[in-house]
Amino acid sequence: MARPPLQQVLILVYCIYFLRHIWSLALWLFSGSNMQNQNNQNGVFSAVLKGKCPRCRQGDMFKHSPVNLKGFGAMHRYCPSCGHQFEQEPGFYYGAMYVSYAVSVGVFLVTSLLVYLLFNNPSVTAYVIAVGVVSALLYPLNFRYSRIFFTYLFSGVKYEPNRKE
Repeated sequence: MARPPLQQVLILVYCIYFLRHIWSLALWLFSGSNMQNQNNQNGVFSAVLKGKCPRCRQGDMFKHSPVNLKGFGAMHRYCPSCGHQFEQEPGFYYGAMYVSYAVSVGVFLVTSLLVYLLFNNPSVTAYVIAVGVVSALLYPLNFRYSRIFFTYLFSGVKYEPNRKE
């Protein structure tokens, strides 16, 4: 049984409304009240998006771009700018698997919802193919950002713009 067009539009509007609030919450959590400080350094949200060091917010955490499929996961051992050691202890990034799992579940749900809304509840094969393709395409970003989020949330490193080791 096909859904009436009005109901599909209302579901889409609700999803956009919900995503707008999630985006506002993310901005509030990562930027606080000062998105840019007086020295024109990166704010937390900007540093997370760019994959910068949590201590100085200037050095890159990863050696290569996420589009470099051979080296998208290669991390610097130390920050090129301030010398901060990214992996504080052996196995530190095992916890990032939980963040990656949460991001993957979100990708699965959003992809499934979009397939449902755009193709009017197709067969299970269409869902599996769509989720598989989107997950494979987003894997390098999922890998990188799960490590970045984990580092910023659980490493206990504070922003120190003038610290050099």
